[in-house]
Amino acid sequence: MRHKLARMILACCLLTSNLAVGDDLSPEQKILGRFVGEWDGVDQDQKFAFDVSSSWKLNGQIIEQKQVFRDGAESLILRGYDKQSKKYFLSLHDSRGIHLMLTGDWNEETKTFTFTGHSGEMAVTVKSTFRNDATEDWTITLVLVGGDVTELRGTNTRVTK
Repeated sequence: MRHKLARMILACCLLTSNLAVGDDLSPEQKILGRFVGEWDGVDQDQKFAFDVSSSWKLNGQIIEQKQVFRDGAESLILRGYDKQSKKYFLSLHDSRGIHLMLTGDWNEETKTFTFTGHSGEMAVTVKSTFRNDATEDWTITLVLVGGDVTELRGTNTRVTK
């Protein structure tokens, strides 16, 4: 069974190896494409700022986002769409030891991604709303075991070169 699955995965990789990003992208991938590019980010209190560089990987199956904070911390975020579960996913890993796996949905009417998941016993919600092609407003909500809520808001602005 494992060998059959491995051969099937290899065949899929070989068949799509010549696909250029942008060719035959699914509607879900086109929506994810909003994240691609260079961005400047800052929280609402301007306590921290960061640069984001986002690009397609794996023939348009994944978006890789690299964040570099002004204090030197770094994050790697992978975003994609799982056709089996019909859910978007967000995987975050950073140099401070934070690792999150979230799943979510897109709301076309509000232009908002909402991702949810858990980190230990803490519930995590990440919302990204696109005001336009150059502005993403985001909110990260953490609900701790005792019910305490921490919320962080900010904005990413596309950098034009």
